[in-house]
Amino acid sequence: MSDQLLRKYISFLILQENRAKVSDPKTPPYWKSAPPRKGLKGHSGVYGTPDHHAAAGIQSRDPKDRKSTQWAIGAELESKEDQEQYNVASEKKSGDGTLSQKWTKSKRRSLKKNWNERVYSVPEREKFFQEKVDCVHYLGMYSDEKHPEKFIRLLDLHLSTDSADKNPELSTVGYVDKQPSMFSPVGILFKNRRIVYAATGDQTTQFISSADDQIRNFYKSSGLTKLPGTMWNVSGIVFSKEDWERANSAYLGEAIIANYSNSPQDIIIYLDKNNNKQFNKAIITHIESYGDNIQYQII
Repeated sequence: MSDQLLRKYISFLILQENRAKVSDPKTPPYWKSAPPRKGLKGHSGVYGTPDHHAAAGIQSRDPKDRKSTQWAIGAELESKEDQEQYNVASEKKSGDGTLSQKWTKSKRRSLKKNWNERVYSVPEREKFFQEKVDCVHYLGMYSDEKHPEKFIRLLDLHLSTDSADKNPELSTVGYVDKQPSMFSPVGILFKNRRIVYAATGDQTTQFISSADDQIRNFYKSSGLTKLPGTMWNVSGIVFSKEDWERANSAYLGEAIIANYSNSPQDIIIYLDKNNNKQFNKAIITHIESYGDNIQYQII
């Protein structure tokens, strides 16, 4: 092939590539793209939306891939149990954590960042999560202790405005046009909040109770953050109202909230109707002692 012919061929290839990059105005944006296809390779049952493909790409990244993650070569993901705990080493900006801690946290942060970029860049999605989803944080959800004193202590902790520290992010259960189910004796509905991640099932986020003083001091100005786990099928992530409807789930098992208000006018306290009457009476007496006309309901 002559040099002149070769140059023409290369120019043709470049032209074709540039044309491919020009978006067709008739093509719908990614959030209104074709209906979901069958599962992704290696992710059985994953919805074929661009959102879920992107999340699957993050989740399936291989730490042995030198091109994208040279520092993570040889790293393995932490277990579910480890991902539920705040770890001092993995939080340090100096990078004292092990490769596994760094690699795991990198994936978790990327999953959360991907969710926020895809949700809050689309007005319809932002409106759905900010206006249509009721977020209830259940106190003592994973504890067998049912004494009212414990829940009074937890209420004081969540409703206090005395601390200079920023409120931590919270795991909540999200409901759409439905009365909340009671997963623990007491729950708090936060009306004024920002959802920063959502999925149909629990996502193995960190337990706030696992954060020691060193961790809390590290997050003093920003508030403790929660990150989704890496062990779940990405098809459970909910990016939109359409994802929610497709999932046909009774609730969002994980709706992480941030920047929430715990002022009296911005919360409702729920009590389980199946609680012992004396238990509910003790909690109600304490709620009324705040003197701020906090709304509560027995459901």
